[in-house]
Amino acid sequence: MPYALTVIATFKSKALRELWETGKSAKLRPDLVERVRARLAILNGAKTLAALRLPGLDFRARHGRPRRYTVDVN
Repeated sequence: MPYALTVIATFKSKALRELWETGKSAKLRPDLVERVRARLAILNGAKTLAALRLPGLDFRARHGRPRRYTVDVN
């Protein structure tokens, strides 16, 4: 899944990076895989930060510089 924009710059989790790059990951809990894929698709399609302020997405700014944001899955 190549990413055209730089919304996703890094992954804290190796399992998430593996899912993003290959489409599968044995390291993620099976009950979360579809939720993670759905959230990555939302991130992939977002053109603005406002597009990520959706109910249930839990999108929020992190403290510090440079300005970063986070999305929770579980």
